[in-house]
Amino acid sequence: MRCVPSLTICLLFSLAWPATLFAQDEDYATVTEAQAQLNAEGARLAGEGEHEKAIQLFKSSLELDQLNITYLNLGRSLAKLGRCEEAVAAYDQVPTAPKVKVPTPEELKSILEGYKADLAFQCPARIVVNCNLEGITLQLDEQAPVACDGQALSVSPGSYTVLGKLGEQSMSFTVSVKGLEQADINMSFVRPPLAPEPIVIHAPDEGPGWLATGGWIATGVGATLLATSLVVDLAVLTPMYDDFQQAADAGDQRAYGSLKGTLQDGQGVNVGLMVGGGVILVAGASLLVVDLLSGGEATEEATPVTLVPWLGQGTGGLAGALRW
Repeated sequence: MRCVPSLTICLLFSLAWPATLFAQDEDYATVTEAQAQLNAEGARLAGEGEHEKAIQLFKSSLELDQLNITYLNLGRSLAKLGRCEEAVAAYDQVPTAPKVKVPTPEELKSILEGYKADLAFQCPARIVVNCNLEGITLQLDEQAPVACDGQALSVSPGSYTVLGKLGEQSMSFTVSVKGLEQADINMSFVRPPLAPEPIVIHAPDEGPGWLATGGWIATGVGATLLATSLVVDLAVLTPMYDDFQQAADAGDQRAYGSLKGTLQDGQGVNVGLMVGGGVILVAGASLLVVDLLSGGEATEEATPVTLVPWLGQGTGGLAGALRW
């Protein structure tokens, strides 16, 4: 009985023949009735696309005894379900397993070669890309980029373009793979130079604003004038006033007149120092207060407050203007 290689069911029906058909030659296995029935039923289910059920029957037959044709059809059903590695393992048993007389070993060999060739189109392939640097991304055809981590990319049989990128660098490879094959690609990029650390030039801290500066200067000047007035009063005017009183008590008109003019001039100067120092001190303190209230942000272009000290005959004051 000759079977068409593409029809698995035909192969298995040949097992339904009486076992004596195979027992006539010591080179062939003896097929029991149970094996023949399991294989025939498995062939029927496989022909109907019920490969899971067919696989169970083929395995049950192999538990009774091994036959080359059973391994062949087991591998075929496994391949139909995409269980390619298991199918290859089953196919590998065909040449060494006990053989049946019909189909002949030569016919099974031809069929096996055809089934193995089908795996190149039925089973997934793998592409492994090895990268020499971290940070490399891979893009397989139009798929989303992924990191190059050395893991195998599972693909259907066919041709693919693998694009690798690292910064501004890129390279691409075109590979063709068949089912169960693995294509290895090595991508070597030049390590990009490290970007120099940016040099940050900090602007010097701005000093206090003109209000604060003027306030501190005015306060210092005012305090100095007041201190000078106090020293003049204690160290100069007080002794001079004592001499003036003594001259008056002694009736020394010459000394009295000389000391009187000098004392009046000294008192006038001292009053000026005291009044001027006080006014300037108040002005400086006012500038500091205004600077504090304005947050120290006043500038010459937008002066919020103008303060001008003034002196008059026996009096003094502080004139100011506020703008907003």
